[in-house]
Amino acid sequence: MTFDKDVIKLLSAGTSLHEYGICNWAFNRRDAIVVLDGFKKLKIPVLGGDVYKFENGNPVSTYENWYCEQFEDESHEEFISRSILIATEFINRIDSKDNSSFFVIVPDRALIDTDEALVELKRHWQVQKH
Repeated sequence: MTFDKDVIKLLSAGTSLHEYGICNWAFNRRDAIVVLDGFKKLKIPVLGGDVYKFENGNPVSTYENWYCEQFEDESHEEFISRSILIATEFINRIDSKDNSSFFVIVPDRALIDTDEALVELKRHWQVQKH
């Protein structure tokens, strides 16, 4: 499997939010951790994320979020590890006794926005609409 296909497989396992104007997928806690592990293996840092709950079938922001920026003296590998750690810790801290929280993860898109990846992601968006 190519790099782009690995990323697409990880992201498309979530619930598409594209029909709501959000160009990403929402993941339950367990799946979000799987995605983070996948990004770590693929060496993709996570720049941040948001928390949503679904109300009447629509995603609603809880206004909880996190972000991570690379330090000037930090190597790319250190940034990847730290960004994944921050995301994992944040997700595990969110109190959701009823498992109603969903997480939108924002990877460093500069590493995945290739023409092939964008075409494939658009195809997945269309498939999930039907």
